[in-house]
Amino acid sequence: MIVQEIMNKNVVTIDKKSTVKEAGSILNKNRISCLIVVDNGKMKGIITERDVLVAIDEDKNLNKVAVGSIMTKDVYFVGPNTDITDAAELMVKNKIKKLPVIYNGMLVGIVTATDLVAAEPKLMEQISNIMLLGKKQSMAG
Repeated sequence: MIVQEIMNKNVVTIDKKSTVKEAGSILNKNRISCLIVVDNGKMKGIITERDVLVAIDEDKNLNKVAVGSIMTKDVYFVGPNTDITDAAELMVKNKIKKLPVIYNGMLVGIVTATDLVAAEPKLMEQISNIMLLGKKQSMAG
């Protein structure tokens, strides 16, 4: 099975000039945990709910700080024809839960750990390792 078969094509995005406050509102409104930062359909980065929480903790002015200044710029991604096992291995290796899907330089979807588990129950053990590792790190940190 390949990523294209299970990816979400309706990716919620944000412009890098938008504020962190706007990002937080979009995350909350859509009940999602990340936004892909784009410029003319091309991925420039990713901002997660954790990034927003860090900005709050650092007492940044969320109405003035641009998403582009706190986003992660080096984002792991896959292509639509990537085997889902390879996508899962990339997630496990890099301790991430979401992978943008890029085709010809353009954002075409996103695949999450949840998508992989729903598609292939045998991947559940690999994905649960990501989830558990994240919880253990947050409890220790």
